[in-house]
Amino acid sequence: DSFIPANPGLKSRFTHFLDLPDYNPSELYELFCLYAKNAQFTISEDSKEIIKSKIQFIYDNRGKDFANGRTIRNFFNETTRKLNTRISLLSEAEQTRENLTTITKEDLNDLSF
Repeated sequence: DSFIPANPGLKSRFTHFLDLPDYNPSELYELFCLYAKNAQFTISEDSKEIIKSKIQFIYDNRGKDFANGRTIRNFFNETTRKLNTRISLLSEAEQTRENLTTITKEDLNDLSF
């Protein structure tokens, strides 16, 4: 919005513009779920609403420089870091496949999002 008008000669060189609207909260949630699926994680039922709520908060408070999909990737990465910390504290008997691959509400606590 500010680059093209900064130089009068540029406007004539750019004849087509793309408007890429932000993903909506539902689409952002689907993206989070896709990241989880691709990483072979499941999301516990009680975590789904927490994730949706956090995404809605992120979306409602987005600024001009909202990072859209990148923000959700960062949210997912921070969630998995918390998951890794949680599972590192499990006893060997507690380290089941389900415990190692399920995002829980505990993994969503105290995130910066």
